Amino acid sequence: MKAFEHHLAQGELEEARKTLEDSKKDLDPAVYWFKHGLVDVQQKNWSDARISFLKSQKITPLEETSNNLKLVETKLSVDQYESPRQLSDYAISTIHFVGTEIALTLNLVLLVIGLWNFKKTRDIVKFSIVLSLMVALTGLSLWTKNWPWFVFEKEAAVYAGPSEIFEQVGSVPRSIKVLGTQKDSWIKVIYPSRLDGWVKKENLSEL
Repeated sequence: MKAFEHHLAQGELEEARKTLEDSKKDLDPAVYWFKHGLVDVQQKNWSDARISFLKSQKITPLEETSNNLKLVETKLSVDQYESPRQLSDYAISTIHFVGTEIALTLNLVLLVIGLWNFKKTRDIVKFSIVLSLMVALTGLSLWTKNWPWFVFEKEAAVYAGPSEIFEQVGSVPRSIKVLGTQKDSWIKVIYPSRLDGWVKKENLSEL
């Protein structure tokens, strides 16, 4: 990918993008989308950049990708659409954060505490409780990782039901991330609640 890096450094963005596309089949998907996002940033295509970084982060969570994502989001009105508003929003965002970000750390802490306590007291009941908590946290982490998240690839209308015969209740711009469930060719938005409604699946891609 030296050619890509060279073109990007020189500001030769179309050449960088062409080099990236030519190498796509040989690249790890997370790397491909990350580099795709770098080109989008240079071209100030903020929505495209967010979509690219979200796809990369979903495949392989990295601090560098997260930092770039946060930078891009300052250029967009993400909070206007994605920030929690109702109690259900806060519950979902909290569970998702705990499940994906903290479960491993808590498991390690519990393991250390459990082993230390068992070595000291030989109390199998307390150790079993610690193991049960670890299993629960692991299950929470795996569950939240499999939540059906989507990102809007294009601006789309939101309907009150899974058909265009229903009333249009809003619209969503590109690059907004939502949690939803699928019914045929429609997605029911669950989170954030301010976007509650149905959107055509063709307007989104799954993360």
